[in-house]
Amino acid sequence: MSLYGGRRPRSRVAWGDRGDDARSEYSYGGRSRGGYSRGGGNQVYPESTYGGYGASYAGYSNYGGDGASTYHGNYGEDDGYWEDEYWDEGTYWDPDADDEDYYQPPVIELALEHAEEVNPQHKVKSALNVHPTDLNKYGISVVLYFTFMKFLAFSFMWLAVLCIPAILINMGGDGLEKQADPTVQFIEGSTLGNFGRIYEWERGGLGDNETHTAPSIGLAPPAPASYPNDTAHPWEHGPTRSHNFFSFSQPKDELMVGMSYFNMVFLAMFALSAFLIPGVQRKLIKEVDANMCTIEDYSVIITDLPDDVKDQELHKFFDKKVGKVQNVVVATNNAELLTLAFERQKAKELFHIQVAKYKKGREDPDVSDKKVEWLHEEAVKAKKGLRACDSAIRALQNDRGGDAKRAICAFVTFQEEEHFLDVFDMYRPGIFAWLWRPVDLRLRKKHRLRVKQAPPPADIRWENLQFNWAQRSFRQFNISLLTGVVLGLAFISIAAVQMMAANAATPYDTEECRLNCHYGTDPVTMENEDLRNIYLKCYEAEQEGDPKRDITQTSSPPPPPAYGRRLMAQDLVSLQANYVAGHNGTCGAFDSFCYACYCLEHISAGSVLDESEYCQPYIFGYTMQVVAQSVASVIVVVLNLLLKPLLIFLVKFEKHHSASGEQMSVMSKLFLAQFFNTAILLVVLNGSFPWLRAQLEGTPVEGLLFQGEMEDFVPAWYNEVGYALVISMVATPASQRIQTILRLFKFKIGKFFASRNAVTQDQLNRAFEGMDFNLAVNYGELLNILFVTLTFSPGLPILVPLTSFAYMVRYGFDKYEFARVSKMPPWYSTILGMGVAHLMAYACLGYLILAIWANSYYTMAPHPMIERLIGSALYGFCDAWESLPEPLASMFGTLSNPSEMARRALQKNTAIYTMTLFVIVVILFLRGLFSTIRSILAEIYPEYFQTDKRQAEGNPTFDLAIAGSQLLGARTYSIRDAPQYQAAFERIVWEQDDGKL
Repeated sequence: MSLYGGRRPRSRVAWGDRGDDARSEYSYGGRSRGGYSRGGGNQVYPESTYGGYGASYAGYSNYGGDGASTYHGNYGEDDGYWEDEYWDEGTYWDPDADDEDYYQPPVIELALEHAEEVNPQHKVKSALNVHPTDLNKYGISVVLYFTFMKFLAFSFMWLAVLCIPAILINMGGDGLEKQADPTVQFIEGSTLGNFGRIYEWERGGLGDNETHTAPSIGLAPPAPASYPNDTAHPWEHGPTRSHNFFSFSQPKDELMVGMSYFNMVFLAMFALSAFLIPGVQRKLIKEVDANMCTIEDYSVIITDLPDDVKDQELHKFFDKKVGKVQNVVVATNNAELLTLAFERQKAKELFHIQVAKYKKGREDPDVSDKKVEWLHEEAVKAKKGLRACDSAIRALQNDRGGDAKRAICAFVTFQEEEHFLDVFDMYRPGIFAWLWRPVDLRLRKKHRLRVKQAPPPADIRWENLQFNWAQRSFRQFNISLLTGVVLGLAFISIAAVQMMAANAATPYDTEECRLNCHYGTDPVTMENEDLRNIYLKCYEAEQEGDPKRDITQTSSPPPPPAYGRRLMAQDLVSLQANYVAGHNGTCGAFDSFCYACYCLEHISAGSVLDESEYCQPYIFGYTMQVVAQSVASVIVVVLNLLLKPLLIFLVKFEKHHSASGEQMSVMSKLFLAQFFNTAILLVVLNGSFPWLRAQLEGTPVEGLLFQGEMEDFVPAWYNEVGYALVISMVATPASQRIQTILRLFKFKIGKFFASRNAVTQDQLNRAFEGMDFNLAVNYGELLNILFVTLTFSPGLPILVPLTSFAYMVRYGFDKYEFARVSKMPPWYSTILGMGVAHLMAYACLGYLILAIWANSYYTMAPHPMIERLIGSALYGFCDAWESLPEPLASMFGTLSNPSEMARRALQKNTAIYTMTLFVIVVILFLRGLFSTIRSILAEIYPEYFQTDKRQAEGNPTFDLAIAGSQLLGARTYSIRDAPQYQAAFERIVWEQDDGKL
């Protein structure tokens, strides 16, 4: 028998019973408590009893039912942090209460109803055909996201069309070797590296070290005696090579210059959209706001308050000075209390789950007494954790161990839109208006007050309001620094693994090998056993320090015929036989070399395991290469998987006042981290940075970092880095869509298991709510793809159609996920959507910088007109740059003559990019400058320069908006109506802990 009063009989609700009787009698008091859906957050609001214009809405209105403007509150008393009606009477389980002594299983029908209540967007008829503006009832942030997503999808569809000529022209070039794999050939052939040499020959100009004459390119005529080898000589070239484009032939220099102008059409289309999208978004916000009535249309936030102000005092003040006030909520410095409330909510949920498990196990005859005792112990532990939270909260509620209570800000909701607009006219923004605020408008004749439109209630982070700007800025700086450290460690890890792979690899000269060795190459084979023995024995002799060893051997009999085996070409068979017959028993100059070539060719072809016994000395190196490459891939995957939850966790410590500000920080950090991990990491790892490499000599990381050899956008860059980047940009969107599909399956499977294993209604409800639709993460992923594509598309134009396809697919996926799978996102403000729209234009800078860099690899004469326009300024800038201290002057050792940058930027094939870059930099600078000046002038002269002044929208009174179901979203700013904060205002009834439940 159990020590806890004996095994109870089975619950009055039969196991597995989900009928109507169970639902009506054992459903946690019905569908909702006080009209609130369990766990629904702020998206579902209490049902109200309407008894006239001045009716009471679940206690929200302080006006009587007669519609008069008499305030029935008590102005003189402070209701404190809590009141008796907020007692948490159901927290602890009373074993003597008959109704609660039995296990009450959760009801699936209630979970389904709860999911419908908190996710009204799941009722959309056609998820894929819904228009973004049709989603305005779910918040402006949702409308802005899908509008932005639609803009990207259709913009890149047209940009992909404009990239087709560049792709076809590059594929007609001859700069890279042909690849046997058609996919590799298509990707590498579409790059700028495949364009090939422009001229038949080139000579003169600066070499790689920029101190000596460059080596001749092509069949250049012999340099005359006037060309000293240690003096830079003017660059000159031979005849222009032709590019065959279908049936047309075009000189390459003219073609490349023409493509630079055509690419400006591509960039102009994107830049025009990027600069216009913020204005389009602002217009959309106004349209949606004009057609949508929310509590923000009646509410303002008040700051510069006295520390001891009470909501009753503010209610009376604004009711007298402005007009009829609906409600006032004062936010105080209760961050510690609210933080404890979050912890208590978790402890409370755990306690309810453990108690339910104990009851369920006690009533189940198949559960042993020992397990029932263990379940009881776990429930008691959970109760102790809950009591610990209660003790801390009770101490703060009784003003023990906390700071003195002081007001931070207040949210005032007016009854009429007219009074809401009047308050802005009376309390005009701006420093001068604040300084000369009339005395009669000052609170207590002394406090001037600042008034702004209130944010959405769900957007407020109440626990962070007491942190001022300096405190938040300090935290944001430290979190950004920590994020950089995490990325730095990832960079070091990936660099170390890649260097391990590089050290394990053995370079070889393919042309030299095939010229002097006698093995088949397509595929790599060596059928002659005698030749195999010669190569192997000579290699062993050389490794043992005896290259002159006599390896004379008797001829091996011919191998038996192997049917189905590839027959070598007759000339190769004869060649091998003749070489063996003429061998004199002494290792030749290439015998050991050819053994290495044969095995290394197998490694390059990925078939070395077929010769694992013969190429045993190279198997270890090959294995290390495979392991290192796998580890590097795993690090990147793990970093991407951990990055999102890590950044979301870290940003919470920045203490943003709004959820939108918090999401903006998550988005920007995630975007920068993914951009670094996707693109910058590849470039840095393969680039040559001599100065940085020298600084690491003698340190533990010597030989691990900055060991790349790519000094420019040479054709080999497109083989090694460009190809990997394209594959990464294929894999990244594909993996994101796979994650979407996995989230869908996880949601379905979670509901399936929760319907069988959940022990409380809250558990079951959460399983049916859906997955998070995180706007910040989605925006970060979109911007990462956008910036990587725009930055590298001058050299890798194939990225644009790939991104177009990825955006079109994502647009459909995201609409389906939002309308069928995900939870309703919080009702954010417009900060996130507008912030992303303003970032788009900066992608043009990456495009132009890389276009100059990549195209200037192909040397051409300067553009005469553009050189006259900006040449002097550009050369002057480079001269000034050269005067900077090291390593800036030499760009970390990558450039010994900064004026070479100006020469490359003014070439005929890059000058138009340079001119456009100059124009866009000026535009972005002036845009930022004008925005700053306008903000300053708006503070000084708000009547002339304020751009966000509210206009009348014809909204009904607050009471009528509720009565007519016109008010969307929350109906109050009361912190007590937010479920996540309710524990802070529940009166904790202390009782002696008897060690029982």
